[in-house]
Amino acid sequence: MNTLSTEIKKELNLFWKWADISESEYSEHSYLNKNEEWEYPNWDMLISLLFTAINTLASGERSEVLVNYLLTVMALDNEDETILDECESKLSDKDLEFLFEKGIKHMQSEARWQIAELIGRKNNISFKKYLLNLLDDSNKYVQRRALISLDRIDTEKAQEIAFKRLQDEDDYIRLVSLRILKQHNSQKLKEAVLILTNDKFKYIQDELSEISI
Repeated sequence: MNTLSTEIKKELNLFWKWADISESEYSEHSYLNKNEEWEYPNWDMLISLLFTAINTLASGERSEVLVNYLLTVMALDNEDETILDECESKLSDKDLEFLFEKGIKHMQSEARWQIAELIGRKNNISFKKYLLNLLDDSNKYVQRRALISLDRIDTEKAQEIAFKRLQDEDDYIRLVSLRILKQHNSQKLKEAVLILTNDKFKYIQDELSEISI
């Protein structure tokens, strides 16, 4: 495992050097100076190393170092979601809980929203606490993905939170909230329509035009 960690660390250091930015800068959504992440010459090698890390975690190894590397590369892989899919396929619920504990606090928002997505895919009510944490994330996109996933595993709680988020400053959180209430024909839908009647976001007005109370 130590050898694997060393190999991943070395490859990531080469990646950041190639990208000409630091991991911290990447977390602040700085753009790469060298095209797309997957264009890194050793990209396939990096992904392969992380597949090995996932198998190591699946074998029962509890390494915070490996999990942090896994989350970092998950963030880099946010377009293809290859790492996300592999975690869904290979990790047990117990393994995932270890991943989630670290993932909800990881510096990369691109990893945190994928953690929210993964929780929704697993549809395990015991993971709801992580989504409730992510609903208070500093990144609005992470919050939206957490709310969408919450709707998959606890619809009643999602509707309760969606109603409270109808006046959120983020246009898309308001939109997602309205869609959740509309989808389930919530008892709060009529009140939601009144709250959003004068909303200036075009997509919300489009959504409202399809609702007949």
